[in-house]
Amino acid sequence: MKLGLVITLLIVCVWVRTQECLIFGCGNINQEPQSQKKCVENFQDGHFNVDYCFDPQYHCNAIKWRKAEEAETDYCVETVAPIKKALPGDICEKDEDCFGSTDEVSCTEEVCTTTKSSGDSCPNIEGDEKHKYCPIGTFCRNEVCTEQSREDVACDEDNACKFGLRCIAQNTALNDYRCTPLNSIGNEVKFATDRITDGQNIWNGLNSMCLSYNSASTDKTNVRVCRKAYISQNQEDYFREAPGDTCKYTKFSEEFPIEGELSNDVARCGFNRNTGAYCMMRKGDKWFKERLQNFTETDLADLNCHTMSDVESCKDFIKNIDKDVIYKFNQSIFAVDENLGYHLFANNDRCVAKTITTQFWNGRLPGLAYMTAASIPVIFVSSLTLLF
Repeated sequence: MKLGLVITLLIVCVWVRTQECLIFGCGNINQEPQSQKKCVENFQDGHFNVDYCFDPQYHCNAIKWRKAEEAETDYCVETVAPIKKALPGDICEKDEDCFGSTDEVSCTEEVCTTTKSSGDSCPNIEGDEKHKYCPIGTFCRNEVCTEQSREDVACDEDNACKFGLRCIAQNTALNDYRCTPLNSIGNEVKFATDRITDGQNIWNGLNSMCLSYNSASTDKTNVRVCRKAYISQNQEDYFREAPGDTCKYTKFSEEFPIEGELSNDVARCGFNRNTGAYCMMRKGDKWFKERLQNFTETDLADLNCHTMSDVESCKDFIKNIDKDVIYKFNQSIFAVDENLGYHLFANNDRCVAKTITTQFWNGRLPGLAYMTAASIPVIFVSSLTLLF
């Protein structure tokens, strides 16, 4: 009888242990040289020590992880900075930073400028790269830099529209393509785009066409429908005691577009400093809607930015939209359910925020042991190309 009780207790203990998340916390891992230094070490079962890569030329290879379950001992690796050229309107430090022929571009008052204008030639090359050779307000068509169109003007591709507009059809037949502002289409309105191929959304920014910042697929590969975003039932507390615990949310669909239906999800593990898990955040939650409203107060079509710019590189964009608003909206995009998810960086220790999840924090460090919807940390990523 006693033996059976002991075995039962052991089984229960093992079950409880497997229902806990891994722990990621700061710990000194002293190794030299830097190229052989560990930044993440499996200190003991279920507990990982995380340490900085002190040499600025190195970063923690664990930055590639997208699931806590991928964790293993990992090392600092040398950083290879991508070569990126600034387009007209983008910030710069010297002439060499700017894209284009050296006799046509220059860095003037920390902004890239070009001597090219509408009507000038551009190269005959495949893809969108050719548009980079044209000045702001134009795109490359038939090897000529051609004026882009304003709102509600007929178009046949996104690049034919000015910055902040997309070539979208909303009429009943979905064949009347017009330059349309971002964040302007209401719920349950269908729209057509040429940015979807073989049923795959190759332009995540399609969501940005909708007032709800949420769209769904239809039975046609080039047609989306704007729809109310999912809403978490408990927006005051996304924390759960263990992975797999229930997270309730309201789901909107073609069958339930207005009132929605109650659905269940599960809490997930992240790179946290406790054994608990976190529910997904939803784009219908109050925190996201507030940040979306702040971000969309500026009319992007009025900005002097190149349509092929990485956006946050455009000086006019940075000048007209508060930096903190940009940070917070970036945070929102990557925290929601359809992207990487809040659970990855909720309750990050500071060393984790500067190693594994550094691309989300971008220098800003978490200051709270636990984060609620009212105290979500700010995230920044290298570009806003997801939006545009």
